[in-house]
Amino acid sequence: MRAASVLRRLRRAVLAAATLAAFACVICWLRQPDAETAGGRFDREENAIRFDGSGGSTHPDGDIALRQRFDTLKRNRVRLLYVPFDPEPPPGGAEQAGRLLKLAGEYGFEVIPQVGGIYEDSARPAEPEWRTRFVRSVARLLDDHPEFAGIQLRIESLPGGNADYLKLLDKLRPLVGPRRLEAAAYPPPSWFRAQPEVCWSREFLTEVAERCDRMTVRMHHTGLSDRKHYIRLMRIWTRELLDAAKGTDCRLLFELPAGGTADNRHDPAAENLAAALRGVQAGLNGHDLANYLGCAVDSEREMTSGSWSAWQAVFCGARPETVRDGSP
Repeated sequence: MRAASVLRRLRRAVLAAATLAAFACVICWLRQPDAETAGGRFDREENAIRFDGSGGSTHPDGDIALRQRFDTLKRNRVRLLYVPFDPEPPPGGAEQAGRLLKLAGEYGFEVIPQVGGIYEDSARPAEPEWRTRFVRSVARLLDDHPEFAGIQLRIESLPGGNADYLKLLDKLRPLVGPRRLEAAAYPPPSWFRAQPEVCWSREFLTEVAERCDRMTVRMHHTGLSDRKHYIRLMRIWTRELLDAAKGTDCRLLFELPAGGTADNRHDPAAENLAAALRGVQAGLNGHDLANYLGCAVDSEREMTSGSWSAWQAVFCGARPETVRDGSP
């Protein structure tokens, strides 16, 4: 009897210790990961930004405003400009694009038009006739503007596993030629994400990566309201995306939030540029970076002086002082 009683007490003690240890591990796992800056270690000066080119009008004064915006991008080590573009631009659009490309060339920027639309609205990859018309319009766009460094296929709200999307990439590949074929992608599913919306499986991400030179993955509008959870999610996604692209020639860019107003999918107090950069760098740290290229910001119009300060301090390593998440 006495031995049985001792054994029961011992089991209870072991169970209590195991519970405490498990609890400590969970707390450690959920804590803010690697919140320090990386001293510019992951800045390869191949960063990108979504850029609205409408600031440079056909009037000469438009070039002055455009140069000021380009000066800011150059100081912040941005080299790739993703410009939303209609393959069939309105009157004056072609001239405006020409001025943008000419000035971007002076600064050494690569300009990549974003083409596509909203899934099952302006973009209907399931329809063979739409695919044919779309590919023709992209071919005309590249012929009209040989200065473009390539194209990015960006179809908003595209569900993962879409075979018609892969067919579209296959049709675009030969007409791009030596230029770059790029895709705007969605991250894999995660229980961390409050509003999963559109997620792409690792298998589908790999299929896309096998067809592209670059893939920019949207890592914002998660619906999370806790900054630590958002940083953790960025770390998890970064590593999963690098693993998905492994073995392909595709280079990855992580698209991060510039700021923006609060809504049910975006809480700027939790989901902001400084927090995103910290999470991404935590994911990059110690991982295979063969497919990593840089970070992309969505978008230039929403960047404030506070956002640029966070970018410089947390990512570029240009300023050593501590930076608060968010903008002042």
